[in-house]
Amino acid sequence: MQTPADAHDEKRQRNRSRKKKPRRNRTAIWSHDGTTLLAVLEGHITPDDINAARQLALRATAPQ
Repeated sequence: MQTPADAHDEKRQRNRSRKKKPRRNRTAIWSHDGTTLLAVLEGHITPDDINAARQLALRATAPQ
């Protein structure tokens, strides 16, 4: 019979041997005051991409 510690070690080894999902390169775009999440971009992001995403999100959420 396994002790609780042995069972925990076995479970930990099993979890470590699982193939892990690749991490996605994500960037969050926040409002200028940092209180509202405007968008999440994936992939290689340039400063121009961040500015364009912020402008689009602010335009889409602006009251009309």
